[in-house]
Amino acid sequence: MSEMNSGLVFTNEQCTGCNRCISACPVMQANESVLMDGKNKILVNGDACIHCGNCMDACHHNAREYKDDTEQFFEDLKRG
Repeated sequence: MSEMNSGLVFTNEQCTGCNRCISACPVMQANESVLMDGKNKILVNGDACIHCGNCMDACHHNAREYKDDTEQFFEDLKRG
């Protein structure tokens, strides 16, 4: 998967790899279970994620966050 964890929604260090986010996600390719430092983590594929928020609602560990792109949005508007 390309662009893992690089979209607006990303996995933080609190992920326990419980897979609740995968179960809640409507897009099969939007998550990938990986082994990092000997622990299972679920990363987000920024290319496939549709930003529905289901993973954030499902996560009991507060391991999903979003990047606030509001400032970038307004800068892009100014540039046309």
